[in-house]
Amino acid sequence: MADAAAERAGGAAAEASVRAQQMQEQQQLQMQQQQQMHYQQQQMQMQQQQQQQQQMYMQQQQQQQQYGSDQQGYNPQYALQQQDPRYMQQQQQQLQYHQQQQQQQQQPPPMNPYQQPPHLAPQLPPGGWGGGAAVAAAGGGGGGAGGGVIGYQEQPAELQEYSYQDLVDATEDFQEHSVLGEGGFGKVYKGYVLDRFPVEGGPPVTATVAIKKLNPSGYQSKVEWMREILVLGKLNHPNLVRLIGYCAELEEMLLVYEFVPRGSLDYHLWPAPNVPADPLPWQARLRIAHDAACGLAHLHASNFIHRDFKAPNILIAENYAGKLTDFGLAKDGPDAGQTHVSTQIMGTMGYLDPRYAETGQLTVKSDVYAYGVVLLELLTGKKAMGISPGGKPKTLTSWARPYLNKARPDLESLVDPNLIDPFPEKVARTLAISAKHCIQDDTNMRPMMSDIVDTLRPLNTAINGRR
Repeated sequence: MADAAAERAGGAAAEASVRAQQMQEQQQLQMQQQQQMHYQQQQMQMQQQQQQQQQMYMQQQQQQQQYGSDQQGYNPQYALQQQDPRYMQQQQQQLQYHQQQQQQQQQPPPMNPYQQPPHLAPQLPPGGWGGGAAVAAAGGGGGGAGGGVIGYQEQPAELQEYSYQDLVDATEDFQEHSVLGEGGFGKVYKGYVLDRFPVEGGPPVTATVAIKKLNPSGYQSKVEWMREILVLGKLNHPNLVRLIGYCAELEEMLLVYEFVPRGSLDYHLWPAPNVPADPLPWQARLRIAHDAACGLAHLHASNFIHRDFKAPNILIAENYAGKLTDFGLAKDGPDAGQTHVSTQIMGTMGYLDPRYAETGQLTVKSDVYAYGVVLLELLTGKKAMGISPGGKPKTLTSWARPYLNKARPDLESLVDPNLIDPFPEKVARTLAISAKHCIQDDTNMRPMMSDIVDTLRPLNTAINGRR
């Protein structure tokens, strides 16, 4: 009996030992499975991180092509680099680097599946993220994060680079009482800076300026900031507002212009409610029409298209001289041998060329159409967009065409009835006929702005003299 009991006890112990061993093996298997899952998760996380790094790199490359490196500050002449062979060579090197990185990232897993793969330190592409090698090669004065605000290209001639503190001081920390205007781009402030061109040998003098402070988070604001510098940095004309300088520090982007004291044309044609103001005299309207035509003609001769010409973008000086402003939407004109530029449709309703809106094909004749609308505003005192008796939006051109298309323009119906001193018939008829030609549906039949200047110059000289 004792032997049988001992045998049973030994069998139970052996069975218990087997079960314990099996449980231990199961636990080890579970641990191995958990480790395998943990490793797979780590692998997936690493792949996701690598993909994110690749996406960030490609986004930086795309942003560089639009703006320049964030480390350098937004580059107002960056678009010019695309014609520079050194820039193209750098882009090719960076593309090759990116392809090599993709090949390196397709590595086999470690021999031991439970061994955590080593961390791969990120490597900079040739020239660094900021393209410092290209800057140094171009003689741009430092590369990478150490470059100036312009970076790759030299800053435009005659433009002053201001520090942000300079413009804080100029506007008393951007006080609300200094605000001249506000729009989707941000605010415009009146400010005071030291004049860069004081009388030789005399004391420093203070110049009054207009400072445009752009919304730092707006994508379109960054594009328009660069376009303003690209366009006005190249042009100098009495009927284009003068860009004095700029500021680009961290996220702050500002532009400094000459101060034009009478504000924009729309404030004179349509004063704010409860603001006493006499109607703009016809002599001033003629001069503004002439000066705006001169400014547009110079812009077109320099192969730029404004793309947002309208009454709010014409500033009025003390002597009622007109100056064009707001070149943030301006586009380069077509290259030699081309008839148009295909581009995204931009502009303001009422001034927008219908043919451009239909086709996306932009030409200088789109500016001519918008100029014709402004001529009608000066002549009639009406806005580019109004409301029909039925309550629907109606353009000024659709209202005016029946009067313009008569054998002789119906001046009595067209001319602003609020004018204290009415237009002389010859002046009114010239403006009406010019507007009629500018707003024709057939773009080929519209005049060039130089033709409009030739038409208005004799009248303006006779009435307002040479100024």
